[in-house]
Amino acid sequence: MKSQDSALIRVGLAALLVCSLITQGKFCFGQTISSATNPEKLDEYSNLTTDDEAAHLDLFADKLFRQPGLRGQIVAYSDPRMPRGSYLRRIHGIAKYLSYARGIETNRIAVIDGGYKEQLSTELWLIPEGANPPTPTPKLPQPSVNTSSAYIFDEECLDCSEAVGLTLYGLDEGLQFYAEALRKYSGARGLIIVRPDEDVSLRKVLNEARRAKSLLVKKYGIDASRVAIKSARSRNDGTAVAEMWVVPAGAKFPSTASNEALQLTAR
Repeated sequence: MKSQDSALIRVGLAALLVCSLITQGKFCFGQTISSATNPEKLDEYSNLTTDDEAAHLDLFADKLFRQPGLRGQIVAYSDPRMPRGSYLRRIHGIAKYLSYARGIETNRIAVIDGGYKEQLSTELWLIPEGANPPTPTPKLPQPSVNTSSAYIFDEECLDCSEAVGLTLYGLDEGLQFYAEALRKYSGARGLIIVRPDEDVSLRKVLNEARRAKSLLVKKYGIDASRVAIKSARSRNDGTAVAEMWVVPAGAKFPSTASNEALQLTAR
């Protein structure tokens, strides 16, 4: 009987101790459950170099690799001055890097366009199974699109190479976003303006543009008559680029500021 009483006393004292610790905030069942069921923002960064951003992504991938029950979510915010296509290629390129370079299954990674902030910003979230994803927190309203004049949707450097590939190539995989923009405005036309430089010839940039147009037609279903290709003189910074424009119905094509020698239109 005494042994039973002693056992009951020990249980009671243990219960009191636990309650005391909970009251003091030193032990909390709720926190344990919360940390396992709520999303966790692992990282947030803005305007990093490619190598630095890759280091952040590698840490993110390591967390996902070590905890297969978690999903990863990339919540990104665009700088309103950044071409829409360049932004979309960047954030979806991050997901490709995590899958193809770091071996995370594609169905465990989601990309969320969070809206706009003062500068390009990226959040890396860990989502436990069954947890609701985080709600984006944009700081700026969506910029209005001037449907009366042409605008640059994307721009791809044709003689740049990243040490680590974090961006989808604009004249290949990245064309999906350009095609979506052209489909969204059914009366709009597409215009690809290419600018050579000392290292990338006019012939080469035109061939890249023709290949891109072929992909828009064959892979993404854009009518060939809606896409034109023009060449222009080199940029002042000496970089070979392809500019992808959206020209709304009734709007004029932008001036290419070309020399007579570069007044070429590819069909």
